[in-house]
Amino acid sequence: MKRFGFKVEKIPVQNDGLIDIDIFKSMLSDDVLLVSVMATNNEIGVNEQIDEIGKLCKINETIFHVDASQGAYTSIDVIENHIDLMSISAHKIYGPKGIGSLFINQHSKIKPMPIIYGGGQQNGYRSGTLPVFLVVGFGEACSIMNNVRKEEAVKLSCFSSQLYNGLLEICPHIKLNGNQIKRHPGNLNITLPHIESKQLITLLQPKLAFSTGSACTSNNIEPSHVLRAIGLSSEETDRSFRLSVGRFTTTEEIDSAISLIGEILISHKD
Repeated sequence: MKRFGFKVEKIPVQNDGLIDIDIFKSMLSDDVLLVSVMATNNEIGVNEQIDEIGKLCKINETIFHVDASQGAYTSIDVIENHIDLMSISAHKIYGPKGIGSLFINQHSKIKPMPIIYGGGQQNGYRSGTLPVFLVVGFGEACSIMNNVRKEEAVKLSCFSSQLYNGLLEICPHIKLNGNQIKRHPGNLNITLPHIESKQLITLLQPKLAFSTGSACTSNNIEPSHVLRAIGLSSEETDRSFRLSVGRFTTTEEIDSAISLIGEILISHKD
């Protein structure tokens, strides 16, 4: 948007990863065209206050876009939350990779211009023959998620607690990054006291798969901008990593992960 002459401002967050609502209010004015917020952060798993942000955008008559790719376990309602545009991705809900969707409120003051022209498919927003197998897979993934979302969120939350508490017993000085309540049930972002996360990952390959950040920034050697935004130092970001549990995770795998990581943490205490 900067390339087209727009001024772009980043909304600051608090130390728990939630947007500072008071500062956000002060940033809103007649000059603000669009506000774009992640429903759930892909690194620290924090669920943003979409309902409150949406109300403020509505009062200010500002277009509100929500990136809900990671927000499958949140209660987002495009009408109640005054959402004009919302993007989601199939592979984040166990659907096929390579397809996503954009909700467009028909009453929104502006609508996207197409970047692909041709046959006029998808109401002219994106021309080209639709990949039927991806569309069907996406739809089926949505249907399954709709049926299991509530019970699955409870299950993942229990697994995350089991994993975090198990590591905490071994190493009481680890720290959970991000709001501890308003978060994705399957996400843990942890800062270690004694060892860099990249070293930990190397030592545990190929027995355990986890990451220092998001897949989007896997080739970036710079410290995580997300962790820096919540106040972590460069040294702390180097000692932080992300663990995820999901639909097919088992209790035995949780116990195995605790044991594998615990052995490394114990050996590096000194």
